[in-house]
Amino acid sequence: MSMTKKELIQKKTQMKVHQITDGLTIQPNRIYVIPPNKDMAILNGTLQLMDLPQPRGFNLPIDSFFKSLAQDQGADAIGIILSGGTRSARLACFYTIDRIRT
Repeated sequence: MSMTKKELIQKKTQMKVHQITDGLTIQPNRIYVIPPNKDMAILNGTLQLMDLPQPRGFNLPIDSFFKSLAQDQGADAIGIILSGGTRSARLACFYTIDRIRT
């Protein structure tokens, strides 16, 4: 039986790992795993799941999340993204840092 991303991460940390559900309130010292084929934003400290704009093709869920994180949390926004290091993720990270500075 194959393990889920949540299970794989949980094996390597003592922090609590959560599979994100719509409306989940974020808490400090937690790891959140987005379900497959979903887009995510943060609004008033809660994670909002949405269907991807394009079920197939090029989607940038990390961009929309970082933009919403910067708008919702402002200077309090801090996050660590475990990613393949795509150009999309790097651009989104720079956007968030820039929003926090201004």
